[in-house]
Amino acid sequence: MVRNEYGAQQPQAFMPYRINGQYIIEGLTAGFFFALGGGGFIMIDRSMDLLQPKKNRYLLAAGGAALIGSYRTATPHITALLRHSTDLLT
Repeated sequence: MVRNEYGAQQPQAFMPYRINGQYIIEGLTAGFFFALGGGGFIMIDRSMDLLQPKKNRYLLAAGGAALIGSYRTATPHITALLRHSTDLLT
């Protein structure tokens, strides 16, 4: 947050004097969400094992679906950030 000439706080889109630091943080966040989606697919794959108890299979399938759902929710935000950051470079 930055204060304007009247003392009110205003949101700031970029880290001042640390634009590369912001790109690093955005890249780490995007990587985390891609790993989250991959983990969801792994959990769903593990839920198909018939040697697992039925309760565990349901929990793995529900957890995997929740992880994939959170990944799908975060994907539009990641693409908007990437689109905005490439617009700044041109």
